[in-house]
Amino acid sequence: MGLVARWLTNTTSLALPLGFALAAMQVPALTHDYTAALLQVAEDVRRDIDQRETSARHFYQLAGGSDEEIIAALKPFEPSNAEPACGLRARQRGHAAAAAGRRGRGHDGGSQRL
Repeated sequence: MGLVARWLTNTTSLALPLGFALAAMQVPALTHDYTAALLQVAEDVRRDIDQRETSARHFYQLAGGSDEEIIAALKPFEPSNAEPACGLRARQRGHAAAAAGRRGRGHDGGSQRL
């Protein structure tokens, strides 16, 4: 019984550090994927904002150029749609800033796959 116990102890003490080392080597790939996902979400939100702006411009004949100008012009017509547009814009800025911050701090594993 002592032989089996020592064998299990030795195997465990060898396998655990090896497993942790393998897991630690995967962290850069996971952070890169997370950064890429943040960028993708920011682009999707930006696309949604652009589609809403195009629709509002067409329907209400709005002439505003920037996001803020369009939202301000939309408020008198449809305040219930202007408020979510403000939230979407803030969300898009947050995702883009988070992704840029992660890339700026080198959290993408040093690869240039983007």
